[in-house]
Amino acid sequence: MAAHLTPAQHLRDIKPPVEIHDISVYLYWGLIILSVAVLAVALFYLVKLLLGLRRTNWRKAWLEALKQIDWNDPKHGAYEATRLGRLLLGEEHRPRELYRQMVEALKPYKYRKEVSGLAPDARAQFDLFLKACDESL
Repeated sequence: MAAHLTPAQHLRDIKPPVEIHDISVYLYWGLIILSVAVLAVALFYLVKLLLGLRRTNWRKAWLEALKQIDWNDPKHGAYEATRLGRLLLGEEHRPRELYRQMVEALKPYKYRKEVSGLAPDARAQFDLFLKACDESL
């Protein structure tokens, strides 16, 4: 039967199957690994945020630092009281006014090269501000 076929009708050989590179398995596992990594990072930042909410109350820390000011050096004490008092101020009106009065009382000790001991009225103004801030916390 094969002898009666013309050359155009001869059977051609069947070629072996062609190998197709399938990367869908790698894409699948890559997507799973990426998803797990993104969830892990999101969980890490969520835990960090929740733990960060219980941080130190800075206003209380500044109040304690105000209480620890060494008035043996009135110039340094005046600068520290002014800086920490400014940080400690909140929305309350009374401590703000007391802060302004304290700064006015401490001005003579801040801008001079040599200063004498702290006057009792300046110390009283500082103590009054400290008491008002302590009550507002």
